[in-house]
Amino acid sequence: MKRSLVALLAVGLFPLSACGGSSNAAFAPRVPVAGVRDLSDVLYNFGALPDAEYPYAGLLAGKKGEYYGTSYGGGNGPSGGEGTVYEITATGKEKVLYNFQYGSDGASSQSTLIADKSGALYGEAVYGGGSSGCSSGCGTVFKVAPGKSGWTESVIYAFQGGTNDGFRPVGGLLTTKGGALVGTTFRGGGSTSCEPGCGVVFELAPSGSTYRETVVHAFKGPPDGSSPVDALVADSSGNLYGTTLHGGLATGDCKVGPSGIPGCGTVFKLAPSGSTYTESVIYRFKGATDGRYPRAGLLPGPKGVFYGLTEQGGAKKGSGNGTFFELTPNGSSYKEKVVYSFQGAADGSDPDDTPGLVADKNGNLYGTTAFGGGASACSGGCGTIFKLAPSGSSFTESVLYAFQGGTDGVNPYGSVVIDSKGKLLGPTYNGGSGSCEISSESGCGTIFSVTP
Repeated sequence: MKRSLVALLAVGLFPLSACGGSSNAAFAPRVPVAGVRDLSDVLYNFGALPDAEYPYAGLLAGKKGEYYGTSYGGGNGPSGGEGTVYEITATGKEKVLYNFQYGSDGASSQSTLIADKSGALYGEAVYGGGSSGCSSGCGTVFKVAPGKSGWTESVIYAFQGGTNDGFRPVGGLLTTKGGALVGTTFRGGGSTSCEPGCGVVFELAPSGSTYRETVVHAFKGPPDGSSPVDALVADSSGNLYGTTLHGGLATGDCKVGPSGIPGCGTVFKLAPSGSTYTESVIYRFKGATDGRYPRAGLLPGPKGVFYGLTEQGGAKKGSGNGTFFELTPNGSSYKEKVVYSFQGAADGSDPDDTPGLVADKNGNLYGTTAFGGGASACSGGCGTIFKLAPSGSSFTESVLYAFQGGTDGVNPYGSVVIDSKGKLLGPTYNGGSGSCEISSESGCGTIFSVTP
């Protein structure tokens, strides 16, 4: 089964953490772990089947210096590569833990994994699940659990699509204080503003040995959000926050977006209300010199601030190369400021960064751009790793590494993780020395390590 990558990559993915971390705390690294070797380029090259191929989302760090990830392709599925869940050690040794099989199983994950106390991994698959309501299946939420004889996968929930459920889960998951899993789907929910549906926020509540699914919010399109593509974050009161790629304002250059979906995107809040949540839009992107199309998830900062990225917009002619923005509490609302506009060329362009920015103990922020960097081997550049260093009340941007294409990595859609020594580790979707089953793609992807 060869599904087109274009639609999802043109539209657009959080380690497991319970609601309750204070949003007013100082920055802390996401998942600090034991160090990786001192390498400034490729730690692992993904290869031909049955290896994993095309890792889209960032990595989850384990307890013993290992990392876990998902791949969109590769594995030994029945049609030649339905995607995988894989493990890679700090020394670059990789192992495929599970091969998706399509059908009633999932297929093709773009999700960052989360983990519970037992070491079981949870994530989402874009396709599969067996529902007849969607071409190629509506997608699944899955669990991969370790055991004495290896890792075992089970489908926690198969989305049904239609007017009452979501489909195409491309983000990641978050756990609530009560142990429920919450996430988003890119489509579904029944709204006619963005056929077939503007996407949903869902909750999977534990019910004995299974989970019960509830659609918490169905997006309606402008002036509401549309098309969420990343994981949610939570504050100490249990409020959930996230972004939508489209929706919000539908005027000016936001009137008609990709695939005819209106709106430049939103930041939204879900406030607990009895047994469910009440949604409100806390910011609508304006396009032009403001950002548009926020694909990456939010990073909570000190004093209730949120930091994030938009894929386009900013102070650059044309559609812009994306922005780094700040949302600051302002009474009962939020004030947005574009802190940095990516410039393309030798600078980065199109920060997809799934699941989002990471911060070290000194307040430096790190992320990736899918394009830019100046390498001639890739049209528009092969992508970058960038640093945003605190500078008074603002930040100063610098490019830490520009990918070169070929045997080097290409298109780092996923975020980086920070190890205990401050090194950065992450995937590139293409590039490397591997040879893949889709001949038009250049390399099967890599895992890189970079010292800031």
